[in-house]
Amino acid sequence: MNSIFGVIDDLYGGSGTDFVKCHECNYKSERSTKLYDLILPVRNEFENIQNDSIERALFGYLRPEILDGDNKYACPTCDKKVVASKGSRLDKLPKILTL
Repeated sequence: MNSIFGVIDDLYGGSGTDFVKCHECNYKSERSTKLYDLILPVRNEFENIQNDSIERALFGYLRPEILDGDNKYACPTCDKKVVASKGSRLDKLPKILTL
């Protein structure tokens, strides 16, 4: 039974990293993630997202979000709330990427 999971992991398994980076001291918090698919929005009326291509959707997925205002990051190094970037990166793509 383990061999089927090995085949699935070999074909569809990839990895990425979620991160938050402080803009004041450059402290970076990172967490590795296992991925088997990417959820890319085509249209989201609430957030006014309308992607007309996979490339544009992927660009939006990988573009870091700026944490600012009421949404500032509590930096453990600065010991205060600061402006920071929050995002994801793809480290290892699978042989078959499911979107």
